[in-house]
Amino acid sequence: MANIQKLGDSSPHRIKLELDEIFFGQSTSEYDSVELIITIVDENINIKELSSYLDFIYEVDGNLSKFGFLSYSKMPRNQLEITQIKKGSWELIIEKLLNTVDSQNLFILFLILKYLPNVIQATLDGAHKYYETLNTREDYLEKKSKRKFRSPLKKAINEDDLFKNLQQKEKDNLYKLLKSFYKKRNLAASRFSQKYIKDIQIKPKKNSR
Repeated sequence: MANIQKLGDSSPHRIKLELDEIFFGQSTSEYDSVELIITIVDENINIKELSSYLDFIYEVDGNLSKFGFLSYSKMPRNQLEITQIKKGSWELIIEKLLNTVDSQNLFILFLILKYLPNVIQATLDGAHKYYETLNTREDYLEKKSKRKFRSPLKKAINEDDLFKNLQQKEKDNLYKLLKSFYKKRNLAASRFSQKYIKDIQIKPKKNSR
């Protein structure tokens, strides 16, 4: 079973994750690398939101880096690169060697991008809850206490078939980890994800020999 926990480290995002078996099962020895594939529509793309989306990826990878974000930002050779761009509907492909720290970070990046549209939903829900509170505070608090999942992100994780075999404690730890990467200033990236991202996949790859 996957081990999802934060480590006692100076970096707030140093973690230990074993996500390979969740995504691919136990037999990964036949594969050499893992690819994160982001498919984007190929027309009428908002430039500002595209920039925000790519910048969000940069920030996430920097915060996951073993060097820490400050050192990461000053060392271009250690920064994430797009391995390949395919035409048609754009496919941005990022490839990392399997069974490495970088491949584990790529799994986390995949999950962060997958749930990014929930940032918009959470913001809308927050505004709605605030309005509810001002108008019917007692009724709102009563309903709130009965909600099993108070966050669109938590709800998405709990309902994702990918994690159906995880214990609730592991899902809660994953929620806390992913939530730490989402901030209000990510809204432009979240809008881009909602409007322009057609698909996000992560898959193992056999290198030709």
